Amino acid sequence: MPRLTKPLTNTEIKQAKPKATIYSLNDGQDLQLRIMPNGSKTWLFVYFRPHTKKRTSISFGSYPELTLAKARAAREIAREQLANDIDPQEFRDDQAKVKSLAQKNTLEHIAAAWLEVKKSKVSDDHATLNEEGFDEDVVEAALSHIGKNQVRNAYNRADYLERRKPMMEWWDNFIDEAATGNTSLGFKGLRIVT
Repeated sequence: MPRLTKPLTNTEIKQAKPKATIYSLNDGQDLQLRIMPNGSKTWLFVYFRPHTKKRTSISFGSYPELTLAKARAAREIAREQLANDIDPQEFRDDQAKVKSLAQKNTLEHIAAAWLEVKKSKVSDDHATLNEEGFDEDVVEAALSHIGKNQVRNAYNRADYLERRKPMMEWWDNFIDEAATGNTSLGFKGLRIVT
């Protein structure tokens, strides 16, 4: 008949003091609280791997961040996984990979990666509309940058409307080429004729 372990209480856990060596308090059903010499307390679930039958352990977290009740709930989940021939440690690692992959597939991450690729392929002196030969005031008006003088802003918006069209057509073509991977910023000689 297997030896029965008396379940831990919150009082026993709180009163567990560090010793010179690592020791464990058993809660039963393979759940342990490992107490380190520095005083940290970690919940461990000790089990046999389903396929290799080797003994191993998985950490659920630290006490008091992970309470006794939460550690017991985590133990039950791990026991259910073992009953279905799922290794809890491998399952947790797979979930972490899925989560990491999901975070890497955000628009922000993909845009940052695209920008890094483009930075390495495009030199800084070719990267702006100003250096493509477009008038700086026209570029600023097209980007809706607002200056301190509101009267001048209104005048520039109206005045530069016709001059902005060729630049915006160029930009449209550039974006279309970038979408197909054919980005080339070799338009250095382009000049706007008004």
